[in-house]
Amino acid sequence: MDVFEALADPTRRRVVQLLGTRPHRAGELADATGMSQPAMSRHLKILLTSGIVKDDRVPEDARVRLFRLEPESLVAVQAFLDAHLKHTEVSGATVVSPITEHGFRSYTAADCEGRHWVFAQSGPRLGR
Repeated sequence: MDVFEALADPTRRRVVQLLGTRPHRAGELADATGMSQPAMSRHLKILLTSGIVKDDRVPEDARVRLFRLEPESLVAVQAFLDAHLKHTEVSGATVVSPITEHGFRSYTAADCEGRHWVFAQSGPRLGR
């Protein structure tokens, strides 16, 4: 599954948003999204195979896996959006900056003059 297909699901987009703040365990992600752990495991498997997320074992306990965002995997999404939104009006819209190592940062339209941005309908997330 490619990055665009993986991000088509709103739950996986929420997981990406959560992982943009810090690494999480699967159980934390399941709790934050209101999903069962088996359902979250299926979503994480898709995010792992598409390269959006990486997992690390905790040295103190090999049973614990921490999932983290792999921002380089989202470069294709950013390039696509930059190419298609470069002439879009930004008057008063809430927008999201280019993807950074730590996730997304919100800006107002005034902050965006002359830049390319990912648009969000309500707060920082990948554009819909």
